[in-house]
Amino acid sequence: HKFAITLSIILGAAAIDDFKIMGDHVQLEDYTSLLPYEYIKEEDLPESFSWGDVGGVSYLTKSLNQHIPQYCGR
Repeated sequence: HKFAITLSIILGAAAIDDFKIMGDHVQLEDYTSLLPYEYIKEEDLPESFSWGDVGGVSYLTKSLNQHIPQYCGR
């Protein structure tokens, strides 16, 4: 994204793909977003949460032992 902006400024291109820099837009990244703690009340959060039980459904995969040393070919 920043590369396309920089490239279009350097080359003076009107558009790269369908991205066009307008003449009056000098502040290219002027945006803000609220963080979750700014719009979610603590009392609205559950006492506990587990991906292993979301409404009776587990979204976890089986546990894999990734600590067994194996030769990787190097």
